[in-house]
Amino acid sequence: MDDQTNTKNVCISKDQVLDALSRILRSEEFRDADRLSDFLQYVVEQTLAGKSASIKATTIALDVFDRELDKDTGSDSIVRVTAARLRRALGHYYSEDGTEDPVQIEWKTGSYVPQFVLRVSPKPPAVQTGSRSAGDKTKRHPVTFLAVAAFAVIMAVIGYSFTTSETPASKVAPENKPFIAVLPLKTAENDDQSQAIAERYLEAVVTSLARLPDVSVMAARSAISAAKTNTPLEVLNQNHGISHVLRGSLNSQADSVRMNVQLVDTITGTILFAERFGGTTANLFELEDKIANRLATALSITTDKDIVQRVYLPYSNNSDAINLVREAIVRINPPNEKSRVEASKDLFQRALKLDPKFAGGFAGLSQAHSYMVLFDHSKDPMHDLGKAIEFAEMAVELDPAFGNGHAMLGLAHSLSGNTDQAMRNVRRAVVLEPGDPLSYQWLGGVLIFSGRSQEAVDALREAIRLDPLEPGTPYLNILGMAYFNLEQYDDAIEVFEQNILDGGPDAPNMEAYRAATYSALGREAEARRVLARLNVRAGEITPERWIRSWTPSSEHAERAIQSLYDLGMKKSHSISSD
Repeated sequence: MDDQTNTKNVCISKDQVLDALSRILRSEEFRDADRLSDFLQYVVEQTLAGKSASIKATTIALDVFDRELDKDTGSDSIVRVTAARLRRALGHYYSEDGTEDPVQIEWKTGSYVPQFVLRVSPKPPAVQTGSRSAGDKTKRHPVTFLAVAAFAVIMAVIGYSFTTSETPASKVAPENKPFIAVLPLKTAENDDQSQAIAERYLEAVVTSLARLPDVSVMAARSAISAAKTNTPLEVLNQNHGISHVLRGSLNSQADSVRMNVQLVDTITGTILFAERFGGTTANLFELEDKIANRLATALSITTDKDIVQRVYLPYSNNSDAINLVREAIVRINPPNEKSRVEASKDLFQRALKLDPKFAGGFAGLSQAHSYMVLFDHSKDPMHDLGKAIEFAEMAVELDPAFGNGHAMLGLAHSLSGNTDQAMRNVRRAVVLEPGDPLSYQWLGGVLIFSGRSQEAVDALREAIRLDPLEPGTPYLNILGMAYFNLEQYDDAIEVFEQNILDGGPDAPNMEAYRAATYSALGREAEARRVLARLNVRAGEITPERWIRSWTPSSEHAERAIQSLYDLGMKKSHSISSD
């Protein structure tokens, strides 16, 4: 290759490229990342040597990872996953240490051949508004305008009411953040089309608001429970800290859609905003922009550019794929039943066949593979964890702002013993979606695995605050295990028993923890009653292994297991403390 390389109509010398490479390899981001550094150095040097045509997955697998490319052993996925990690690491480097680098090394997704770009000083970012280009519109689902409209209404009113209202402060989220319950829109009883749109609306609005750092939002499942029981506004405020409720109705006929929305203060019952939106399925995108632009002038808060982009991230355009993922999420619980985990895996795979770029499908597959290991179903844990990491990496590559992708990556790394990486992943999930209870659930779980149960208590309490009314969640069980690890047995048994009263999950693995807690409290008769049931139900779950997984102190875990043996728990076959 000549001493000059021409990229994007700009001549860049070899020395400039090698200097750029050297800067990257010396950076904190790459200094201890040997695999990423080797990968990057290899593809850059091959390109400079004029051998870019030979840069393929097969040559990278052999020259960088010293492996023959074999799809059955996963060496092809190692190349793809490492390339995805490298792209993200470079993006982070150029946003931090490399902001002033004169030459940038990059490449497009789907190619392993790098490009060398002479950088120019960036222009100040344009002010964000509700308007987006026509090209963006083709990527969004048609009902997204409802979510955007409702989101704009909320931001407009909250921006106003929290800066000018003299109403006494509501019992809201920490730091006086508004805490909103988005109730399901009312529809005609037999109007299947309107009900389907209303369901999508609720999911879209809650997901959008969960990505905002200055607003808390009640989880959709809890909001649905509140609506079904007609929970009064004052009860939502007093018992759950809800400061505002978004409610309304929706009607659709043929290709027309009409929505009436109200934002209500739960303290005074005052309707702070009432708006009617309407359009047709043919002009929803145009209507969306009109609504957003019309309300943009009413916003009295400044929303960070990155947050705006996260809020408007598109869902899958394939409604069948979305429905399959929803079904898979329901099917996977309770995961102590292997057949449920396998069935959910099949549903996630079917969703990805319909939409191969659906991050939610890859995150779900990652969760299923992690659950195979976590719940003791896997015959080859290393294979399943490798797949869990691979699929989570794909989810993050497709949608870097999708919190659950990062959370699943954290879970997989945690189960693999990569504690530090796992912690970075789950904390990133919380940053991206600070209003999503699942982000806090997985943060709590990884903290427990890491021996930091006191911090886990705080994370799990936040998950419960955001999703207080849905009994099918595991929050209380995980919180109980955190208290158990802290030897706060009174607190542990209180939340374990509350979970039972609420109708929450009560698999054999949790019966073992409940019995161990009764034993630690000296309540042996209650422990024996639980163990009598456990001995019948244990099935595929190994109580000993579960306790050893969730109680990082081996001394504490073995003491608990021995107490269960002493009280009559049957020993599981092929179990050792190794």
